[in-house]
Amino acid sequence: AALRTLNARGEFLITVLTDAEGLLMASAPSPGWDAEKQAAVVALVQRAARQAQAASMDAADEVAIRDVTGRRLICRPFEVDGQILLLSVLMEAGRPYRRLTNDAIRDVRRAWAF
Repeated sequence: AALRTLNARGEFLITVLTDAEGLLMASAPSPGWDAEKQAAVVALVQRAARQAQAASMDAADEVAIRDVTGRRLICRPFEVDGQILLLSVLMEAGRPYRRLTNDAIRDVRRAWAF
């Protein structure tokens, strides 16, 4: 429910929560986003996480990929109980996301505590 709310508030195309290995934990695609597109986004998230680790960026605050149309994939790694998770959002150009993803990360941390 939290990811669907995040999607709606940010008008994101898809929101995905994975572990550091790219294992899908939760997702919220917008209407018109099927499982194939969702899987492609998860694969991008996984590659971004691996590349950040390979570049010794284990303390990275976010990783961003932008296509030629301006669409952005933002991957936000964060730690919960010693485990690295990635919250990723795919959005059209010009959409704000930072405050919304901060709120979502805080909500995941709270939910994880229960």
